[in-house]
Amino acid sequence: MKRYDLHLHSNLSVGKNSPEEMVRFAEILGFRTIAFCEHYSGITKLKEWFAEIEKIDTSIDVVKGVEIIEKNPVALKKTIFKVRRYAELVCVHGGDYTINREACRNRMVDVLAHPELGRNDPGLDEFCVRSAVENDVLIQVNFRLLMKGYGKTRARVFELVSENIRLCNELGAKVIISSGAYSIWGMRDPGSLNSVLKILGRESQPDINQILERNRKKLSGRLITDGIEVVS
Repeated sequence: MKRYDLHLHSNLSVGKNSPEEMVRFAEILGFRTIAFCEHYSGITKLKEWFAEIEKIDTSIDVVKGVEIIEKNPVALKKTIFKVRRYAELVCVHGGDYTINREACRNRMVDVLAHPELGRNDPGLDEFCVRSAVENDVLIQVNFRLLMKGYGKTRARVFELVSENIRLCNELGAKVIISSGAYSIWGMRDPGSLNSVLKILGRESQPDINQILERNRKKLSGRLITDGIEVVS
């Protein structure tokens, strides 16, 4: 069983838990890796946020991520290029089909979150999923939004997500499930998250260590391109 949650938020300005409080709770729940993916609002704030995360003393791996929300593919590509030089994990806020499509075909993206958000269809097609496979983009099931229902019945949301998982299974795309939590009250233990994913049609989550290691090597300047690494 994989013990990671790659989509947490922490914002004290709106009365949520501090990142350290969420890290401590993640330790109790038994996670080995968690990622904070705050909504992108500029490079300066992103650097300040990452500096705050780096201060936390913990035995688990805390990943410095970012969630990008854009209205069109052109703006999305520009923002991805800006944040990729700083973030260990780049997550794109899905839902709009053109955004889903661009995220899946962009090699600088790590995670496409909730592609079915706000839609009457799954939000992914064969082209998107094949592109995600080619570019090693993870397709994310967001537990918080799954439970909220997007304004639809929970059964309908489960149906849409299950259809995306079926297509991912068929074409070999990687699928993960994240809590999407904004506080410790929204966090769920690894077993519960994995159980929900099984109900939706996916037996297990992929190993994400290779993705994180690759991204960190690039940020440190050790990996010039995939396959070319500075070893000394």
